[in-house]
Amino acid sequence: MDPTWPWNSLEIAKLLVSVLTPLSIGLLGFWFNRRLHKLESEREDSRRTEEARKRKARDELERRFVPHIEFDIDCHFYGPHQGKYAAEFTLSASNKGITRHEFTSVLLRVRGVTQEASLRFWAKHYPHRLEFPEAILKDEVKPRNWNYIFVEPGVTQRLTYSTIIDEEIRLITARAEFHYARYTPHSTERMFEVRAPKV
Repeated sequence: MDPTWPWNSLEIAKLLVSVLTPLSIGLLGFWFNRRLHKLESEREDSRRTEEARKRKARDELERRFVPHIEFDIDCHFYGPHQGKYAAEFTLSASNKGITRHEFTSVLLRVRGVTQEASLRFWAKHYPHRLEFPEAILKDEVKPRNWNYIFVEPGVTQRLTYSTIIDEEIRLITARAEFHYARYTPHSTERMFEVRAPKV
């Protein structure tokens, strides 16, 4: 080797060590940083999964997203007029929960007992339940051109349905069924005496 050549094996080794040391430290730092970031990401994913599981369990326990709706039905009679009464049914859905609910169908069914008929039990189905043998109506209350009726949280939605009931009917039972897209229908039922309101 030429003695005037400044790069002997010791100098080359020093140069390699001086270049490789920061490069190795940089590579180790990069690997360590990536590993640390991956561990933090996994820990964060695990924490989010656990929080979601706890939130879902709490929601199921508190039944937060199932319907919390109170239903009611009322009826007012006007008349009599030419042997008939005008009857106005008011169906109420009061949303006590935290989610909006949509009703795809609201059915009203009315049955009655005539003035001359004797009161008797509906023995065919229930041994001690009053029978209303006269079918008066079964109809959709939701307007036909609407897809659904919605009720926001904290709101009471009232629907009215007006019809005619013969004067010969003494008592009626009115049943309203509120149908959801995701849940079984809920209903309310009440009995009314067919008569004009007291003045």
